[in-house]
Amino acid sequence: MDYFKNLSLLNANKFVNDENINRPLYELKNNIDYLLQFVDGNKTLLSGVFGNLLDFNKEGRRITFNGGKFDSYKKVHLWTAYDKLEVSNDKDLFWDSDNKRLVYSGVESSTVSRSKWFEREIFIPENLRDQHLIFAIKASGCQQKFNWTENNFVCEDIAIEILGPELNVKKVVSVGKWENHGYFENFPVYSPKMITQIIPFKTSKFTDHVRIKIYRTVNENYLHVDKMYLGLPTISYFNNSHKYEIKKIDINEFFDFDNNCTKLGASHVLGHKVPDVLKNIVGNDLMTWYYFNIVLRNLMYKSSFLKSGSNNNFDILNENELDIDNMLDIEHVQGVINCNTNKRIYTVNHLNLDKSIFKVRLVTVETPWNSQMGIPPVEYEQIYATICNIQDSSFQVVLSDFPPTDGYKIHWFLGNIFSPKKFIQSLSLPTIQNSPPFCIDKNIIQNDYNSLFNYEQLNG
Repeated sequence: MDYFKNLSLLNANKFVNDENINRPLYELKNNIDYLLQFVDGNKTLLSGVFGNLLDFNKEGRRITFNGGKFDSYKKVHLWTAYDKLEVSNDKDLFWDSDNKRLVYSGVESSTVSRSKWFEREIFIPENLRDQHLIFAIKASGCQQKFNWTENNFVCEDIAIEILGPELNVKKVVSVGKWENHGYFENFPVYSPKMITQIIPFKTSKFTDHVRIKIYRTVNENYLHVDKMYLGLPTISYFNNSHKYEIKKIDINEFFDFDNNCTKLGASHVLGHKVPDVLKNIVGNDLMTWYYFNIVLRNLMYKSSFLKSGSNNNFDILNENELDIDNMLDIEHVQGVINCNTNKRIYTVNHLNLDKSIFKVRLVTVETPWNSQMGIPPVEYEQIYATICNIQDSSFQVVLSDFPPTDGYKIHWFLGNIFSPKKFIQSLSLPTIQNSPPFCIDKNIIQNDYNSLFNYEQLNG
């Protein structure tokens, strides 16, 4: 209440002077300084402060809003296409306005000293120098100039060069359709089903800008780029202790391109992370659905019986080491016997099942009375059954009384109710490739990899 009692009108003649008029600005500056000091001590928030660096030009001036999403002609042509060091945006760089994508032609038959590429030069803020950053691109080849679809896609390799960090990066990656996109990502929210490639690099203390150059390695079709991201990784795949290669992640996991803000991954909390392989899991790691499936499959595998001569190593962790084909399929047989009114003992003959399988024998007696018809008359009283005289290929069923009328049935089951092999097979996992295959001749990559980037050095 004291706060409201002391409130009064603020006007030009009262409480306004050169000291208190600047008080809000002073407090705002203190808050900003406090946040930056906190960020200096906690690198987790850096990615949220700077966001996608593609919004800035090489001088550090913000020139776009949401620069990694190609929803305008301007954003596409912030990138410069070159043909023998001459700007070729008019013939090589296009904007797919309907689908909000950058389209690059850059057709050239040579894979040695490639003279066609498109590039941008990006400012690196002082706080992000001497840091691990990533460049992410979600793209695919396409047979058509516009309107990429899952039917007209083409898998192709693109070469990416990052100049200016601590060590220059030269890497060839494959882009195209991601078959398992819906299993790993929130498709269709993260559509289209294109492969995201992530190129990590580290800036030096003196890196004030980096230059991103992208080359095609084929002489046909078009390269469609859906989105790009440049900045700090927003999930803890890169830190002082864990530097895993990021795979099977959509670019939308790093940045919210609809709201133009960075996503801070839950794996930052208390150092939690997703392990690179199952055998490297430690106590505080995140358990993904994929790993959960593998753990269940391992547990079922270890508790099952294997055929003689198969892999009996009970410390198996890798999915490709499970010898599922040589697991014994749990056998079972079952049947129905119609009862007679003058007979209490019935013999069940069956196949001689494998003795290594735990046998379960179950019998139930079915009455002819429909339970939905209410309370059965006295002559339909429940009759119970017991098992006796168990042999390898037969056993006997003894009823507690003679059936009072026709229609009683004995249902019998022999074998195992639960099958570990069928359980494992029911946990269907998608076919997962650790990394997309190269789409072109591997000899080009092996023999002419570095020569792809030589044109500017030789002719610049």
